[in-house]
Amino acid sequence: MKALLAMTTAVLSFTALSVAAAPMQLLVPGSDAKDFGIQCQMDGKVTYLVRKDVGNRDYHVARNIYVTQLDGGRLAFSFLRGFVSADMYDTYFSATGESCNTFEQ
Repeated sequence: MKALLAMTTAVLSFTALSVAAAPMQLLVPGSDAKDFGIQCQMDGKVTYLVRKDVGNRDYHVARNIYVTQLDGGRLAFSFLRGFVSADMYDTYFSATGESCNTFEQ
């Protein structure tokens, strides 16, 4: 019984540490219901773009955008993208010093 209690305490402690250390994902408000775009820039140059008027059809719309803060001020964008409907899963990792924003289209 004493060993079981010690094991349970160890598992609960580990679980609490794991939950506390997990990065937080935030859903971009409205991106679950409307078409959005994503634009990232570094040193005044566009480095990543999802927008209706870009040439690559697979990068016209983004939906269900989740943003996760990473080490070094970097961001991870996890989302669905596509031409008319967003049906391809994608993830973009920003570089240190790269600024990104999302916008409704």
